[in-house]
Amino acid sequence: MGVRSAGASETGGGVAGAEPTAWRGTLVVPEQRLGASVTEIAVSATCGAAITADPTPNVNATSLVTFALDGSSVSQPALSTPDFSLRGLLWLNDGSGRLLVGDKTNAGGTFNVHVFVASATCALTKVTDWTMPSMPALAFAN
Repeated sequence: MGVRSAGASETGGGVAGAEPTAWRGTLVVPEQRLGASVTEIAVSATCGAAITADPTPNVNATSLVTFALDGSSVSQPALSTPDFSLRGLLWLNDGSGRLLVGDKTNAGGTFNVHVFVASATCALTKVTDWTMPSMPALAFAN
């Protein structure tokens, strides 16, 4: 899966699934259903998560949403920020269903990595925050 961007005069952005044998992608979840433009996605075996950003100039408030891999459902935002703060998504590969979400909001000199757990329906519940001293998490690698 990947992000499909729409041009300035187009619609049709969102989350796309790949069809490698046909060399094309199919729109799985359009931006209209996600509520904003997709900036980043992460996919587990059962769920997808997306960071979205609204179109407000010089603000681009971010939100975290989840979706079924077949596009049949999209959650309400599990987390929202007043500016472009969320960045970095990673589903842990340990069978726990945990999702890590980086946040560049300065919280008294520290930055948080938000930890969520996903239900069977991909609904997220916040478990904890991991505090990062002095610099925000911008990306994760598994």
